[in-house]
Amino acid sequence: MALQHDFFALGGSSIQAAQVTALCSQALGNEIAVATLLTYPQLDAFATQVEQQLNALASSEDCEFEMEL
Repeated sequence: MALQHDFFALGGSSIQAAQVTALCSQALGNEIAVATLLTYPQLDAFATQVEQQLNALASSEDCEFEMEL
């Protein structure tokens, strides 16, 4: 398996997509929507999108913290 493989081409289903995103959400401590994997089924694209979402969340939390000061 390579990062360029498609989740669904590897045999993944929508139910498994829900399980994968739930596990990712639990591991990362932030909600990852099933739609993310459905929209970005290539594993490298999914990982990039999740990373961007986490970075955006971290940036918004930094802004909220600075505003509270």
